[in-house]
Amino acid sequence: RDETDLQIYLEEDVDGDLQHTGYEQELALFFLDIKNFTPFIEKYLPFDVIHIIRRLFALFRRCIESCDGKIIETAGDGFYAVFGFNTNLATAANQAFAAAQSILKEMEEMNQQYVEKHFFHQFEAGIGLHAGKVIVGNIGIGVNNNLTVMGLPVNIASRIQAATRRLNNSLAVSEAFYQMLTPEPFSTRVETVLKGIKEPHILHLCGMPYKEE
Repeated sequence: RDETDLQIYLEEDVDGDLQHTGYEQELALFFLDIKNFTPFIEKYLPFDVIHIIRRLFALFRRCIESCDGKIIETAGDGFYAVFGFNTNLATAANQAFAAAQSILKEMEEMNQQYVEKHFFHQFEAGIGLHAGKVIVGNIGIGVNNNLTVMGLPVNIASRIQAATRRLNNSLAVSEAFYQMLTPEPFSTRVETVLKGIKEPHILHLCGMPYKEE
């Protein structure tokens, strides 16, 4: 086992890239899940499903990257991204919040101009934002040996996103994240228990209630 571990370490560090050895960094964390996507899959042809998901993810990528964020992982009808590799945490939080606002605005425009017209459907999103010290590294999985970000703050951000449906709001951010926003946006402050997290959390609901399905 020791020889295997040593070999893995040597292979990771062969090019001297810091991300290969792993390091800690404070980052803003962004989780998004598309709402109303399963009914669309059930109703339309695979060609239409792929066409729409590509349009949506092109929108997401544009908004994330325009605010200096990086998408770390996509899964089905959602993704998570991080902000702050090249800036301080407060700036990263404001960038992530701006990206969230842009996505929600552009999704509404896409609904009005395209989706409702051609598919008689609407898509919404639930976005969860948090910030904290995470582990960053390359675990050597996947064709491109994708960068990985992990740690308790990532789990909390994911749970915040999951809570958006229960809290009936498209954008929820943690208390620590909210305190870094300038100016502080209007929000509804709530205390809630996140799934799998022992301590209750204060969240700020900064989006809009979901439309009736």
